[in-house]
Amino acid sequence: MKNIHVMPTNKSSRLVSFEQTTNVQGIDKSKTFYKLLGGIHSIEQIHQVGYVSNHIYITNNEEIKKGNWVYSIWDKEIKRASKDIKDALFLKKVILTTDKELDGVQAIPNDFLEWFVAKANDSGKPIDVVEVESWSDDLDGVWLKKYKIIILKEEQCICKIGEPYNNLCCNIHGIIPKKEMLEQIENQVKLTESRGERIAKYLDIFKGKTIYNDIALAIEFGYQLRLEEEKDE
Repeated sequence: MKNIHVMPTNKSSRLVSFEQTTNVQGIDKSKTFYKLLGGIHSIEQIHQVGYVSNHIYITNNEEIKKGNWVYSIWDKEIKRASKDIKDALFLKKVILTTDKELDGVQAIPNDFLEWFVAKANDSGKPIDVVEVESWSDDLDGVWLKKYKIIILKEEQCICKIGEPYNNLCCNIHGIIPKKEMLEQIENQVKLTESRGERIAKYLDIFKGKTIYNDIALAIEFGYQLRLEEEKDE
């Protein structure tokens, strides 16, 4: 469920947005881009160059207490809770924000803002969901809840020639092999390599080649098939 809310503000903010329109085959298409400003700028300066000032509010489903800042899904506003609320359907507790006027709410770190801008500009739309972990800290006898945004790193190709199964390389097939799958394939290949000197010698021909594991698995399949046939004879 959406937990990142980007809202325009009439106050100065480092996070600004602007529209760019391109004409594709006679049709105007508009795209929103985001940018982080350096230094301090007034709202007048921001508007003067055609930017819109924005704040980010990150919410969760924690129980809402009186005085908490909340995001209203119904009217898309930030407000204070006037009372304790359990199982709120249209209100979400604000746990992180760029809005310094929300006293008691943890500030969103700069590394997340940089990631957000890069991802939003690349995809052409703002990011709606982010994972957040929480814990409690003892501050002079008072337990305060802290939050950390989990920024997932881009998935990288982990396949190498001959190990453990290069034909599932994400850069080639768009598939990233799961760790358990890789371990299973690696164990099967090792089993094939232990089937005897003749098989090991044959496999050695393909050492270091991209088809090594394919050959090993094919041999293992044939080996198991032959065992089944011998049982039936």
